[in-house]
Order: sequence, then structure tokens, then C-alpha cells
Amino acid sequence: MISNISSGAIIAVRISKLSFIFIFISEALILLPFLNSIKISLSFKQSKPSQDLANSSDKWKDFKYSVFTLSKFIADKVKENSNVLDVACDHGLLAIYLEKEKNCNVIGTDIKNSAIEGALRNKKKYNANVKFFVADGLSKLTSDINTVIIAGLGSQTVIEILDTDLKNVNTLIVSVQKDLEDFRRFIHIKGFKIKESLVFDKKYYNVFYLTKGIEKYSNIE
Repeated sequence: MISNISSGAIIAVRISKLSFIFIFISEALILLPFLNSIKISLSFKQSKPSQDLANSSDKWKDFKYSVFTLSKFIADKVKENSNVLDVACDHGLLAIYLEKEKNCNVIGTDIKNSAIEGALRNKKKYNANVKFFVADGLSKLTSDINTVIIAGLGSQTVIEILDTDLKNVNTLIVSVQKDLEDFRRFIHIKGFKIKESLVFDKKYYNVFYLTKGIEKYSNIE
């Protein structure tokens, strides 16, 4: 009798263990897609590009080697030995980079005194020859300039700046984020062809690489 009870208890324990294992496996299978989604999410976050330039105090050092910044992307679009006007140049590092790395002759302008003061400090720090001015729009555009860069201004402001005689400019590199249809139509009226890129630098930026040529904005234009 006791032997039968013991056998029954053992069988019950075994059944209980098997039930626990079955429940554990079932729950694991239910959780598996969720765990995979977490893994995918973590992998995505780790794959985001470096942004070491954005708030670095030693911007020049990082600027050469960071391939995921807006300024570096723009710089890569500029042809070597170009004559460049950098409008709204801010701290001037893009202009300095173009002179040092691409042998460009560069003029940098900004309407803010504080920006040009910072640019002049960087000019001295990196022993550059870029000419920096407190100036508005294309007021420093000369006949020998073939490339104009404008980044950090609103679309309508850029349209107002470019709505003039561009002299011998054959390349525009512009980053604007709003009123893009208005901007595209204006650029085609000015006689430039459009190549657009989306660049990640803390957030996504539209960059327009514009070269002399005729193309239509749409079939109904």
C-alpha cells in the first residue's frame, strides 16, 4: 500500500516537473518575437552614425575624420581649387576646411558679429587665409566665385538671397528644410539642375547640390 502511494507521488512529481517545463517552453516561445524585437532595436541604436563633431570644443580635429556630419558632407561636394563664397559661415570651420583640404579660395560671411569673431579666432588658430566678413547675402559675391554654399537659413530667405545676378556661379550647395517645392521651382527658374540628399547629423537635413543646366520641376510646369 505504502509502495503504491510512493509510486503515485513520484509519478505526480514527474508530471508536475514536466508541466512546469512545458509551461516554461511555451512562455519562452511567446516571448521570443518580443526579445528579437528588443535585439533589433538595440542593434539599430548602436548603428546610428557618430556625432562627435556636434558639440565638440575641438571641432577641427574631429571635423577631418567625421563622415556623418552635415558640414563634411557639404565639403565633399565642393570641387578642389574652387573659388567659394560661404554664406552664413558661422564658426568658419567649413571655410577653413575647404582651404586646407581642397585648396579652395574661400570668402566666409555672416550677419552676426559674434559668428565672425569666432571665425576669426579659428582662422588664427589654424593659420588659415580665409577672408571673413560681417556681410549680408551675396554682397561679397565677385566675378571669380564659382561656388556658393548656404546652410542654416530658411528656404524663403535663401530664395531672396539667390534672386539676383549670380554672375559666374555654376554650383550652389544649399541646405534648407521647409518649403521645398517652392525652393525647387525657384532653382529651376534660375537655370540650375537639382540633386538632393538626406544627411544625418543629430537629425536629418536636406542638402541640394545644384549645377548649371535646364530641367523641369514637373511635367505640368
